[in-house]
Amino acid sequence: MDMLAIIPAEEVYEYRGMRDHVKHVTRELLRFQDPRPIRMILALASLLWSMAAWRHPEAFDLPAYSFLRSFNREYLTSNMCAWAFFLHAVLVVWQTYDPTYRQKWALGINAYGLGIWTFVTVCVNISIGFLSSGTGAEWALVAAAGYALYTNDIIRRLPNVSTVTLIPAVVLND
Repeated sequence: MDMLAIIPAEEVYEYRGMRDHVKHVTRELLRFQDPRPIRMILALASLLWSMAAWRHPEAFDLPAYSFLRSFNREYLTSNMCAWAFFLHAVLVVWQTYDPTYRQKWALGINAYGLGIWTFVTVCVNISIGFLSSGTGAEWALVAAAGYALYTNDIIRRLPNVSTVTLIPAVVLND
């Protein structure tokens, strides 16, 4: 049964109007937003991940990282993972503040970020045997890294965007 058939006509109009509004706002968010604040959040998360791995390397011996360790115990140490995340943080900050837009570098940096966040998050979830609520933030960072890769070319297409301004004023014509 159609849900709209049991709603009074004036409420159907409001429902469809709200649904169209939500679709419009979502489309605008995905198409026209400046992705640099998302990338800086990813850089901060990568920096914090690397600092935690350097500060507490014994955490890498916890059962949650057992699947990650199974790839190569001698190579994939907490120090190597820390360096991988630290490199991501440095590259993202460089990409954000570099006055020259380098599309291939941006594509590589964003793909690298998506790769390391996805790899570590999937490994942790496989190790614990289920999708844990404790990894929700990591999955959000995987989604943010995917969004950063998806919006790789948007910065070049934004009108009047300074490379130093993190949140530019963008006027959308309806």
